[in-house]
Amino acid sequence: MGTAHWDYYLEYVMPAEWNQGVPGAPFIFVRRVVSITGGDHPAYLGAMQVPKTVGPTAEFVEPSGNVRFRVQLTDLPGPIVKVQAQKL
Repeated sequence: MGTAHWDYYLEYVMPAEWNQGVPGAPFIFVRRVVSITGGDHPAYLGAMQVPKTVGPTAEFVEPSGNVRFRVQLTDLPGPIVKVQAQKL
């Protein structure tokens, strides 16, 4: 049996195209993809609603309690968000 390797994937979702009806968007969706023999196995862990103004921070602790993610809107042209991950 091989060892599993995994990564976090962050997806910035704007209210456009297929997801125009997602209330409260934009969001950062947090996923984990585990690579094991036979392919990748994704898991949806949760989401953070991106604050609508510069300054406030939203946070999400993934279900295992090992990592806290924080998201903040920046004042850079974009929209560009800042995401921090902190090991707990």
